[in-house]
Amino acid sequence: MVVLAITTITTTTAHPSRKISKPDINPDCGSEDFCTDPWLVHVSSSGQNDTIHHLWGLHGSPSFLLAKTQVAAKLDVNWSKLTADEELSVTFQPEPSHVFGLVFPYLILYNDTNDKGQLNRSEDATLNLNMSDFSWTIVDTEYANRTNGGWASVTFNTTAFRGTPLPNDTNLSIKMFGYGNDGRSWKIPKLMYTPTSGQMELLLHRLVLNITEEDLEMTSDDSISMNGYVNPRWALQMVVVSSEPVVHGQEEDEKDIQLHQSTSLDDENSPGVFHLDEMTTKQSRDHKGSGGYLQWRPVSYLSDEKDINDATEPKLDTLAPLPKPVTLPLRASLAYAVLGEKMFQGDLSLASTTVSFGQPGDGFYTESNFTSWTVAVGEGQAPVEGFSTMIIVVISLGVGIPLIIFIVGGAFIGYRKCRREPSLLGDD
Repeated sequence: MVVLAITTITTTTAHPSRKISKPDINPDCGSEDFCTDPWLVHVSSSGQNDTIHHLWGLHGSPSFLLAKTQVAAKLDVNWSKLTADEELSVTFQPEPSHVFGLVFPYLILYNDTNDKGQLNRSEDATLNLNMSDFSWTIVDTEYANRTNGGWASVTFNTTAFRGTPLPNDTNLSIKMFGYGNDGRSWKIPKLMYTPTSGQMELLLHRLVLNITEEDLEMTSDDSISMNGYVNPRWALQMVVVSSEPVVHGQEEDEKDIQLHQSTSLDDENSPGVFHLDEMTTKQSRDHKGSGGYLQWRPVSYLSDEKDINDATEPKLDTLAPLPKPVTLPLRASLAYAVLGEKMFQGDLSLASTTVSFGQPGDGFYTESNFTSWTVAVGEGQAPVEGFSTMIIVVISLGVGIPLIIFIVGGAFIGYRKCRREPSLLGDD
Protein backbone atom coordinates (compact mmCIF):
# COMPACT_ATOMS: atom_id res chain seq x y z
CA MET A 1 0.00 0.00 0.00
CA VAL A 2 2.83 2.40 0.89
CA VAL A 3 4.69 1.55 -2.34
CA LEU A 4 1.52 2.11 -4.37
CA ALA A 5 0.85 5.48 -2.75
CA ILE A 6 4.35 6.81 -3.32
CA THR A 7 4.43 5.48 -6.88
CA THR A 8 1.16 7.23 -7.64
CA ILE A 9 2.51 10.54 -6.36
CA THR A 10 5.85 10.46 -8.12
CA THR A 11 5.19 9.05 -11.58
CA THR A 12 4.16 11.08 -14.60
CA THR A 13 2.02 10.22 -17.59
CA ALA A 14 3.98 8.39 -20.28
CA HIS A 15 3.96 9.81 -23.80
CA PRO A 16 3.01 7.59 -26.75
CA SER A 17 6.10 6.33 -28.55
CA ARG A 18 6.95 7.63 -32.01
CA LYS A 19 8.72 6.32 -35.08
CA ILE A 20 12.19 7.82 -35.27
CA SER A 21 13.95 8.08 -38.64
CA LYS A 22 17.57 7.57 -39.59
CA PRO A 23 19.67 10.74 -39.75
CA ASP A 24 19.33 12.20 -43.24
CA ILE A 25 22.47 14.21 -43.96
CA ASN A 26 21.99 17.09 -46.42
CA PRO A 27 18.72 15.71 -47.87
CA ASP A 28 18.48 15.92 -51.68
CA CYS A 29 21.74 17.85 -51.87
CA GLY A 30 23.17 15.94 -54.82
CA SER A 31 26.85 15.63 -55.67
CA GLU A 32 28.07 19.20 -55.21
CA ASP A 33 31.30 19.67 -53.27
CA PHE A 34 29.54 21.49 -50.43
CA CYS A 35 27.27 18.48 -49.88
CA THR A 36 30.02 16.86 -47.82
CA ASP A 37 29.72 19.57 -45.15
CA PRO A 38 27.12 19.27 -42.34
CA TRP A 39 24.73 21.97 -43.59
CA LEU A 40 21.60 20.14 -42.46
CA VAL A 41 20.87 16.86 -40.70
CA HIS A 42 17.21 15.86 -40.53
CA VAL A 43 15.69 13.34 -38.10
CA SER A 44 11.92 12.95 -37.84
CA SER A 45 9.90 11.63 -34.90
CA SER A 46 6.45 10.72 -36.24
CA GLY A 47 3.40 10.26 -34.03
CA GLN A 48 -0.30 9.73 -34.64
CA ASN A 49 -1.21 13.42 -34.75
CA ASP A 50 1.99 15.27 -35.66
CA THR A 51 5.67 14.95 -36.49
CA ILE A 52 8.63 16.50 -34.68
CA HIS A 53 11.50 17.34 -37.03
CA HIS A 54 15.00 17.60 -35.58
CA LEU A 55 17.04 20.01 -37.71
CA TRP A 56 20.76 20.24 -36.95
CA GLY A 57 23.05 22.56 -38.90
CA LEU A 58 26.74 23.31 -38.30
CA HIS A 59 27.34 25.80 -41.10
CA GLY A 60 27.75 29.35 -39.83
CA SER A 61 26.34 29.62 -36.32
CA PRO A 62 25.53 26.07 -35.11
CA SER A 63 21.75 25.67 -34.84
CA PHE A 64 19.66 22.91 -33.30
CA LEU A 65 15.94 23.20 -33.96
CA LEU A 66 12.68 21.33 -33.44
CA ALA A 67 9.83 21.90 -35.89
CA LYS A 68 6.34 20.60 -35.12
CA THR A 69 4.29 19.83 -38.23
CA GLN A 70 1.38 17.79 -39.49
CA VAL A 71 2.16 14.09 -39.82
CA ALA A 72 2.63 14.14 -43.59
CA ALA A 73 4.46 17.48 -43.88
CA LYS A 74 7.40 17.45 -46.29
CA LEU A 75 10.79 19.08 -45.82
CA ASP A 76 11.94 21.22 -48.75
CA VAL A 77 15.52 22.54 -49.02
CA ASN A 78 16.52 25.10 -51.63
CA TRP A 79 20.22 24.37 -51.71
CA SER A 80 21.24 27.32 -53.85
CA LYS A 81 19.57 29.66 -51.35
CA LEU A 82 20.80 27.80 -48.27
CA THR A 83 24.44 27.93 -49.37
CA ALA A 84 23.99 31.65 -50.07
CA ASP A 85 22.69 32.19 -46.51
CA GLU A 86 19.28 33.34 -47.75
CA GLU A 87 16.23 33.35 -45.51
CA LEU A 88 13.49 30.72 -45.71
CA SER A 89 15.66 28.36 -47.73
CA VAL A 90 14.45 25.47 -45.52
CA THR A 91 10.66 25.11 -45.47
CA PHE A 92 7.87 22.62 -44.81
CA GLN A 93 4.64 22.00 -46.68
CA PRO A 94 2.40 22.73 -44.87
CA GLU A 95 4.19 25.15 -42.53
CA PRO A 96 5.15 24.11 -38.98
CA SER A 97 2.82 25.03 -36.15
CA HIS A 98 5.85 25.72 -33.95
CA VAL A 99 9.64 25.99 -34.24
CA PHE A 100 11.97 26.06 -31.25
CA GLY A 101 15.69 25.72 -30.72
CA LEU A 102 19.04 27.25 -29.88
CA VAL A 103 21.88 28.88 -31.79
CA PHE A 104 25.53 29.43 -30.82
CA PRO A 105 26.88 32.59 -32.51
CA TYR A 106 30.09 33.00 -30.50
CA LEU A 107 32.57 30.99 -28.46
CA ILE A 108 34.17 33.36 -25.96
CA LEU A 109 37.65 33.09 -24.46
CA TYR A 110 38.09 35.29 -21.41
CA ASN A 111 40.60 35.96 -18.65
CA ASP A 112 38.85 35.32 -15.32
CA THR A 113 40.96 37.86 -13.44
CA ASN A 114 39.20 37.49 -10.10
CA ASP A 115 38.50 33.73 -10.39
CA LYS A 116 34.72 34.14 -10.23
CA GLY A 117 33.85 31.44 -12.74
CA GLN A 118 31.54 33.78 -14.66
CA LEU A 119 32.24 36.17 -17.49
CA ASN A 120 32.16 39.83 -16.52
CA ARG A 121 32.77 41.92 -19.63
CA SER A 122 33.48 45.06 -17.61
CA GLU A 123 36.34 43.35 -15.73
CA ASP A 124 37.61 40.48 -17.88
CA ALA A 125 39.59 40.64 -21.11
CA THR A 126 37.61 38.74 -23.74
CA LEU A 127 38.00 37.41 -27.26
CA ASN A 128 34.87 36.56 -29.24
CA LEU A 129 35.37 33.71 -31.71
CA ASN A 130 32.74 33.63 -34.43
CA MET A 131 31.49 30.06 -34.61
CA SER A 132 31.34 30.35 -38.39
CA ASP A 133 35.18 30.40 -38.36
CA PHE A 134 35.17 26.72 -37.40
CA SER A 135 34.96 23.97 -40.02
CA TRP A 136 32.97 20.88 -39.05
CA THR A 137 32.63 17.28 -40.08
CA ILE A 138 30.40 14.37 -39.07
CA VAL A 139 32.45 11.69 -37.33
CA ASP A 140 29.70 9.30 -36.22
CA THR A 141 26.02 8.48 -36.70
CA GLU A 142 23.95 6.01 -34.68
CA TYR A 143 20.44 4.70 -35.11
CA ALA A 144 18.29 2.32 -33.07
CA ASN A 145 14.86 1.44 -34.46
CA ARG A 146 12.64 -0.18 -31.85
CA THR A 147 8.97 -1.03 -31.66
CA ASN A 148 8.57 1.28 -28.67
CA GLY A 149 10.48 4.22 -30.11
CA GLY A 150 14.22 4.18 -30.60
CA TRP A 151 16.74 6.97 -31.07
CA ALA A 152 19.16 8.55 -33.53
CA SER A 153 22.36 10.51 -32.95
CA VAL A 154 25.01 12.40 -34.90
CA THR A 155 28.42 13.57 -33.65
CA PHE A 156 29.96 16.72 -35.13
CA ASN A 157 33.64 17.60 -34.66
CA THR A 158 35.62 20.68 -35.61
CA THR A 159 38.42 20.09 -38.12
CA ALA A 160 39.83 23.59 -38.66
CA PHE A 161 39.66 27.17 -37.45
CA ARG A 162 39.88 29.95 -40.03
CA GLY A 163 41.18 27.38 -42.49
CA THR A 164 43.98 26.14 -40.24
CA PRO A 165 43.67 22.42 -39.38
CA LEU A 166 43.31 21.59 -35.71
CA PRO A 167 45.55 18.97 -34.05
CA ASN A 168 43.98 15.51 -33.84
CA ASP A 169 43.62 15.71 -30.06
CA THR A 170 42.01 19.16 -30.17
CA ASN A 171 38.34 19.57 -30.91
CA LEU A 172 35.08 21.24 -30.19
CA SER A 173 32.53 18.43 -30.39
CA ILE A 174 28.73 18.42 -30.38
CA LYS A 175 26.68 15.22 -30.21
CA MET A 176 22.96 15.49 -30.94
CA PHE A 177 20.25 12.95 -30.08
CA GLY A 178 16.65 12.57 -31.20
CA TYR A 179 14.28 10.22 -29.37
CA GLY A 180 11.09 8.31 -30.08
CA ASN A 181 10.11 7.34 -26.53
CA ASP A 182 10.26 8.35 -22.87
CA GLY A 183 13.39 7.55 -20.95
CA ARG A 184 16.54 8.78 -19.30
CA SER A 185 20.00 9.07 -20.79
CA TRP A 186 22.38 6.38 -19.58
CA LYS A 187 25.25 8.87 -19.38
CA ILE A 188 25.65 11.26 -16.46
CA PRO A 189 23.95 13.68 -15.83
CA LYS A 190 21.23 11.27 -17.03
CA LEU A 191 18.69 13.82 -18.25
CA MET A 192 15.14 12.73 -18.99
CA TYR A 193 13.90 12.68 -22.57
CA THR A 194 10.54 12.30 -24.32
CA PRO A 195 9.40 11.38 -27.86
CA THR A 196 9.27 15.12 -28.61
CA SER A 197 12.74 16.02 -27.37
CA GLY A 198 16.40 15.76 -28.22
CA GLN A 199 19.66 16.20 -26.35
CA MET A 200 22.93 18.02 -26.95
CA GLU A 201 26.31 17.01 -25.52
CA LEU A 202 28.94 19.74 -25.85
CA LEU A 203 32.63 18.94 -25.42
CA LEU A 204 35.65 21.27 -25.39
CA HIS A 205 38.66 18.96 -25.46
CA ARG A 206 42.21 20.34 -25.38
CA LEU A 207 40.89 23.51 -26.97
CA VAL A 208 44.00 25.52 -26.16
CA LEU A 209 44.25 28.32 -28.72
CA ASN A 210 46.60 31.27 -28.96
CA ILE A 211 44.82 33.62 -31.30
CA THR A 212 45.37 37.00 -32.84
CA GLU A 213 43.17 38.74 -35.35
CA GLU A 214 45.41 37.55 -38.20
CA ASP A 215 46.81 34.17 -37.30
CA LEU A 216 46.23 31.08 -35.20
CA GLU A 217 48.67 29.01 -33.23
CA MET A 218 47.50 25.78 -31.64
CA THR A 219 49.27 24.65 -28.48
CA SER A 220 48.24 21.18 -27.36
CA ASP A 221 50.53 21.08 -24.35
CA ASP A 222 49.29 21.68 -20.83
CA SER A 223 50.27 25.33 -20.81
CA ILE A 224 49.03 27.63 -18.08
CA SER A 225 48.51 30.66 -20.30
CA MET A 226 46.23 30.83 -23.33
CA ASN A 227 46.29 33.80 -25.68
CA GLY A 228 48.20 35.64 -22.96
CA TYR A 229 45.42 34.96 -20.45
CA VAL A 230 46.77 33.54 -17.19
CA ASN A 231 43.28 32.59 -15.98
CA PRO A 232 41.60 31.38 -19.19
CA ARG A 233 38.04 30.15 -19.31
CA TRP A 234 35.55 29.43 -22.07
CA ALA A 235 32.05 30.81 -22.37
CA LEU A 236 29.39 30.31 -25.02
CA GLN A 237 26.87 32.80 -26.29
CA MET A 238 23.50 31.11 -26.71
CA VAL A 239 20.41 32.44 -28.45
CA VAL A 240 17.08 30.69 -27.82
CA VAL A 241 14.52 31.08 -30.60
CA SER A 242 10.81 30.28 -30.74
CA SER A 243 8.22 30.97 -33.41
CA GLU A 244 5.72 31.92 -30.70
CA PRO A 245 4.58 35.52 -31.25
CA VAL A 246 5.79 38.09 -28.77
CA VAL A 247 3.18 39.46 -26.38
CA HIS A 248 4.19 43.06 -25.71
CA GLY A 249 3.71 44.87 -22.39
CA GLN A 250 4.11 41.80 -20.19
CA GLU A 251 5.12 41.83 -16.55
CA GLU A 252 8.54 40.44 -15.64
CA ASP A 253 7.10 37.12 -14.44
CA GLU A 254 5.24 36.68 -17.74
CA LYS A 255 8.15 37.10 -20.14
CA ASP A 256 7.99 34.96 -23.27
CA ILE A 257 11.14 32.98 -22.40
CA GLN A 258 12.01 32.45 -18.74
CA LEU A 259 14.84 30.84 -16.80
CA HIS A 260 14.06 29.06 -13.54
CA GLN A 261 15.49 26.44 -11.20
CA SER A 262 13.84 23.62 -9.29
CA THR A 263 15.13 21.46 -6.45
CA SER A 264 15.47 17.72 -7.00
CA LEU A 265 14.47 15.24 -4.34
CA ASP A 266 17.63 13.17 -4.71
CA ASP A 267 20.96 13.11 -6.55
CA GLU A 268 20.78 9.50 -7.72
CA ASN A 269 21.24 10.36 -11.41
CA SER A 270 23.72 13.22 -10.96
CA PRO A 271 25.74 12.68 -7.76
CA GLY A 272 26.10 15.87 -5.77
CA VAL A 273 23.62 17.85 -7.90
CA PHE A 274 20.21 18.58 -6.36
CA HIS A 275 18.92 21.14 -8.84
CA LEU A 276 17.41 21.14 -12.30
CA ASP A 277 17.50 24.26 -14.49
CA GLU A 278 15.00 25.05 -17.23
CA MET A 279 14.43 27.67 -19.88
CA THR A 280 10.83 27.62 -21.12
CA THR A 281 8.58 29.51 -23.51
CA LYS A 282 5.19 30.81 -22.44
CA GLN A 283 3.21 28.11 -24.28
CA SER A 284 5.33 25.42 -22.64
CA ARG A 285 4.64 26.84 -19.18
CA ASP A 286 0.92 27.13 -19.95
CA HIS A 287 0.79 23.37 -20.73
CA LYS A 288 -0.94 23.97 -24.06
CA GLY A 289 0.77 21.09 -25.85
CA SER A 290 3.18 23.36 -27.68
CA GLY A 291 6.04 25.70 -26.88
CA GLY A 292 9.59 24.62 -26.17
CA TYR A 293 12.10 24.15 -23.38
CA LEU A 294 15.73 23.59 -22.49
CA GLN A 295 16.47 21.48 -19.43
CA TRP A 296 19.81 20.72 -17.80
CA ARG A 297 21.56 19.95 -14.56
CA PRO A 298 23.69 22.90 -13.37
CA VAL A 299 26.87 20.87 -13.74
CA SER A 300 29.64 20.45 -16.28
CA TYR A 301 32.51 17.99 -16.05
CA LEU A 302 36.28 18.31 -16.31
CA SER A 303 36.91 14.70 -17.37
CA ASP A 304 35.21 12.05 -19.45
CA GLU A 305 34.60 9.93 -16.32
CA LYS A 306 32.15 12.59 -15.07
CA ASP A 307 32.98 11.90 -11.46
CA ILE A 308 31.63 14.16 -8.71
CA ASN A 309 35.22 15.21 -7.99
CA ASP A 310 35.51 16.50 -11.57
CA ALA A 311 32.26 18.46 -11.49
CA THR A 312 32.07 22.20 -11.95
CA GLU A 313 29.20 24.60 -12.47
CA PRO A 314 28.10 26.39 -15.65
CA LYS A 315 26.66 29.84 -15.00
CA LEU A 316 24.12 31.63 -17.17
CA ASP A 317 23.76 35.37 -17.44
CA THR A 318 20.34 36.99 -17.10
CA LEU A 319 18.24 36.50 -20.23
CA ALA A 320 18.38 39.56 -22.46
CA PRO A 321 17.01 40.73 -25.81
CA LEU A 322 19.00 39.93 -28.92
CA PRO A 323 22.14 42.12 -28.99
CA LYS A 324 22.89 43.86 -32.29
CA PRO A 325 26.36 42.28 -32.80
CA VAL A 326 24.67 38.87 -32.93
CA THR A 327 22.47 39.77 -35.89
CA LEU A 328 25.15 39.20 -38.53
CA PRO A 329 26.26 35.68 -37.44
CA LEU A 330 22.62 34.65 -36.98
CA ARG A 331 22.00 35.42 -40.65
CA ALA A 332 24.47 32.63 -41.42
CA SER A 333 22.57 29.98 -39.48
CA LEU A 334 20.03 27.24 -40.02
CA ALA A 335 17.67 29.13 -37.72
CA TYR A 336 17.65 32.03 -40.20
CA ALA A 337 17.09 29.59 -43.07
CA VAL A 338 13.96 28.32 -41.29
CA LEU A 339 12.55 31.46 -39.60
CA GLY A 340 13.91 34.25 -41.80
CA GLU A 341 13.82 37.98 -41.12
CA LYS A 342 11.05 37.54 -38.53
CA MET A 343 13.86 36.77 -36.10
CA PHE A 344 14.93 40.42 -36.19
CA GLN A 345 11.59 42.21 -36.48
CA GLY A 346 10.50 41.80 -32.86
CA ASP A 347 7.65 39.43 -33.71
CA LEU A 348 9.13 36.15 -32.43
CA SER A 349 10.24 35.09 -28.95
CA LEU A 350 14.02 35.30 -28.68
CA ALA A 351 16.41 35.53 -25.76
CA SER A 352 20.18 35.72 -25.50
CA THR A 353 22.45 34.60 -22.68
CA THR A 354 26.05 33.62 -22.04
CA VAL A 355 27.01 30.27 -20.51
CA SER A 356 30.29 30.46 -18.55
CA PHE A 357 32.05 27.21 -17.68
CA GLY A 358 33.94 26.82 -14.43
CA GLN A 359 33.81 27.85 -10.81
CA PRO A 360 36.17 29.53 -8.34
CA GLY A 361 39.15 27.43 -7.37
CA ASP A 362 38.91 24.82 -10.15
CA GLY A 363 42.23 25.82 -11.74
CA PHE A 364 40.69 27.40 -14.87
CA TYR A 365 40.29 25.62 -18.21
CA THR A 366 43.96 24.74 -18.66
CA GLU A 367 43.94 22.72 -15.43
CA SER A 368 42.06 19.90 -17.20
CA ASN A 369 41.73 21.05 -20.84
CA PHE A 370 38.32 19.38 -20.79
CA THR A 371 34.78 20.65 -20.34
CA SER A 372 31.51 18.87 -21.14
CA TRP A 373 27.94 20.12 -20.79
CA THR A 374 24.64 18.38 -21.57
CA VAL A 375 21.26 20.00 -22.22
CA ALA A 376 17.89 18.62 -23.33
CA VAL A 377 15.95 20.43 -26.09
CA GLY A 378 12.24 19.67 -26.24
CA GLU A 379 8.87 20.54 -27.69
CA GLY A 380 5.90 20.97 -25.35
CA GLN A 381 6.08 20.68 -21.58
CA ALA A 382 9.36 19.81 -19.87
CA PRO A 383 9.38 16.42 -18.09
CA VAL A 384 9.06 16.53 -14.32
CA GLU A 385 11.58 14.78 -12.09
CA GLY A 386 10.24 12.10 -9.74
CA PHE A 387 11.55 9.31 -7.54
CA SER A 388 13.13 6.35 -9.30
CA THR A 389 11.92 2.81 -8.56
CA MET A 390 14.91 2.18 -6.31
CA ILE A 391 14.28 5.33 -4.28
CA ILE A 392 10.59 4.42 -4.01
CA VAL A 393 11.50 0.97 -2.67
CA VAL A 394 13.99 2.43 -0.17
CA ILE A 395 11.45 4.99 1.08
CA SER A 396 8.74 2.35 1.23
CA LEU A 397 10.91 0.06 3.30
CA GLY A 398 12.00 2.92 5.54
CA VAL A 399 8.40 3.99 6.16
CA GLY A 400 6.62 0.69 5.74
CA ILE A 401 8.64 -1.56 8.05
CA PRO A 402 8.30 0.68 11.14
CA LEU A 403 4.61 1.14 10.30
CA ILE A 404 4.07 -2.62 10.05
CA ILE A 405 5.91 -3.16 13.35
CA PHE A 406 3.76 -0.47 14.97
CA ILE A 407 0.51 -2.01 13.65
CA VAL A 408 1.47 -5.59 14.52
CA GLY A 409 2.77 -4.54 17.93
CA GLY A 410 -0.41 -2.57 18.68
CA ALA A 411 -2.60 -5.48 17.59
CA PHE A 412 -0.64 -7.90 19.78
CA ILE A 413 -0.92 -5.64 22.84
CA GLY A 414 -4.64 -5.20 22.19
CA TYR A 415 -5.07 -8.97 21.85
CA ARG A 416 -3.25 -9.64 25.14
CA LYS A 417 -5.34 -7.02 26.90
CA CYS A 418 -8.61 -8.49 25.61
CA ARG A 419 -7.61 -11.98 26.77
CA ARG A 420 -6.92 -10.77 30.30
CA GLU A 421 -10.13 -8.78 30.78
CA PRO A 422 -12.60 -11.80 30.96
CA SER A 423 -10.51 -13.49 33.65
CA LEU A 424 -10.58 -10.34 35.75
CA LEU A 425 -14.38 -10.22 35.53
CA GLY A 426 -14.63 -13.86 36.54
CA ASP A 427 -12.60 -13.27 39.70
CA ASP A 428 -15.14 -10.72 40.89
